[in-house]
Amino acid sequence: MRIASLSPALTSTLVHMGWKDRVVGRTPWCAGVDQVPVVGSLLEVDLERLSEVKPDLIVVQATAGGVPGVLVQAAAQHGWRVVQVPCTSLAQVRSLEAALAEAARAPAPTTDTSARWAKVLQPLDAAPRQSPCVLLFASDPPQAFGIDTYLAEVWKAWGGAAVPSQAGHPSMRMEDLFALQPRTVTMIGPEPSASRTELGVACADRGVQFVVVNQAGLLRPGPEALDAIERWREQLERAP
Repeated sequence: MRIASLSPALTSTLVHMGWKDRVVGRTPWCAGVDQVPVVGSLLEVDLERLSEVKPDLIVVQATAGGVPGVLVQAAAQHGWRVVQVPCTSLAQVRSLEAALAEAARAPAPTTDTSARWAKVLQPLDAAPRQSPCVLLFASDPPQAFGIDTYLAEVWKAWGGAAVPSQAGHPSMRMEDLFALQPRTVTMIGPEPSASRTELGVACADRGVQFVVVNQAGLLRPGPEALDAIERWREQLERAP
C-alpha cells in the first residue's frame, strides 16, 4: 500500500504505526518522513507530484468542506482512493490508528494506548477550580475550541466546564470572550509574546486567570496529542 498523507496529524500516526515506509507523499509540515516528496496540502494539492509518486491511497483529515473537487476529479482519473479520516472528537483521536488501518484495508495495529488514555482522563481537581474555562488557540481574532473538539472533551473528562457552548472553532473577539464570564482563559500552543501580553493584561484587568499551555502537540491530533495531554495534566497538577 502506497499512501500519500495530506495531514501532518495523519502522517505522524502512520509513522507511529510503523508504516513510515508506506508513505510516498506528504505535506510540507509532516514530520518523521523528511525524505518523502512533498505533494502539497489539502488546500493546495500538487497533482503533478501526486501522479509521480503513484499512491494507492490518499488520506486527508476530514473537514466541513470535504475533499476539494480538483482532488476528487484527479482521483477518479488516476484510480486513487481518497479517504477522509475524522480527527475532531476525543473518540476519533483515540481511534486514529484503527481508522487508518481500516482506510488501508489492513489489520488493526497492535499498539495499545488505552491504559495511558484511561489514566490521563481521570478527574483532576484543578479543572473544576479553573472553570468555566475558555480554551483558545492563536489566530486573528483568536479562536476557541468548541464543545465537540477533543480538547474541550478532555477538559470535561477532568471535571471542568468549557465555554463557549458552540461546536467547531468559533472566533473570539475580546468582547465575546469576556461576555462568557470565564474564570480562566487558557491559551494552547506557542503564542507570539505581543498577543499573549495583550490578552494576559486584559484578563488581569478583569480578574480572570490567564494560563498558557505551551504544548504544540495539543494542536496536532495523533500520537503527539496524547504526550502533550499528559504534560498539560502535569502542569495542572502543579497549579496552586
